[in-house]
Amino acid sequence: MQTDRMPYSIFMLKEKDAPALAALEAECFSTAWDKERYAALLRAAEKSACAASAPLPAFCVFGLRDARGGLEAYISLGLPTGGEAEIYNIAVRKARRGLGLGRRLLRHALEQCALANFCRIFLEVRTGNAAALALYTGAGFQECGRRKRYYADTGEDALVLTRALP
Repeated sequence: MQTDRMPYSIFMLKEKDAPALAALEAECFSTAWDKERYAALLRAAEKSACAASAPLPAFCVFGLRDARGGLEAYISLGLPTGGEAEIYNIAVRKARRGLGLGRRLLRHALEQCALANFCRIFLEVRTGNAAALALYTGAGFQECGRRKRYYADTGEDALVLTRALP
């Protein structure tokens, strides 16, 4: 793994970040959500966070910015009540891959979920995504299922991975 000396900061994305978030997602995924969908989800998350005493909203996106303020990576999470969190996506700008940014975001998300008293976290990952599988298994995730032909764009299976939170 390469190293990057540029400082990064992790922050919770807000509605105003939807255009940058959608652009980064479009760079990374063939089936990307658009800025309108993200704006609506982030707006609802901001409102619920203000109205509730929960430490995290039901939908949450942590972003990683470089020193210039550019969004370089993100992790999106579903955090319903009930103790089990879900990772929707982790994306890292192509020019920044291999620098440990995804690992840094994943670690931050796991810490935040544990602090918010979630007991487990799970995700789906493409069977052919070797980089993501290495990231998740390196972070202690284990396979607990398979969803046949889960991804509509390729018909690829999804592995369901989970891990306990402290």
